[in-house]
Amino acid sequence: FKQWRYNCGMMVNNKHVQFFIIILICINSIMMGIATYKFIREDDELNSIFDQIDEIFLILFTIELGLQFFFLGWKLIMDGWLMFDLVVIGASWFFKSVQIIRAFRIFRALRLVTRIKIMKNLVLALFGVMPR
Repeated sequence: FKQWRYNCGMMVNNKHVQFFIIILICINSIMMGIATYKFIREDDELNSIFDQIDEIFLILFTIELGLQFFFLGWKLIMDGWLMFDLVVIGASWFFKSVQIIRAFRIFRALRLVTRIKIMKNLVLALFGVMPR
């Protein structure tokens, strides 16, 4: 079991897999932006297609987070960035059908901050200089 967890962690944290996740987040963000156009919102068929695509992205992000949880166990909650991912993905599932709160999905784009080291360092630096 320990070897499975280790292999899972090596796979999910592999730089190529993480790059793939970054690409998915970018594509998902673009799709969410496109889905706000009036011609898509007013076309039930197009809107349904975009909703299905969005659900596929959410499933992929959930699988990635599940693999992280399998690897780290409850230590996952000690990592602030993974907790951010957990909250965003969990809320995306919870509020999936609530129209007004669907805008919350855009927070998935902020997951880029958790994936790109320079962005992560920038956020940490900004919090470091803020008065308390």
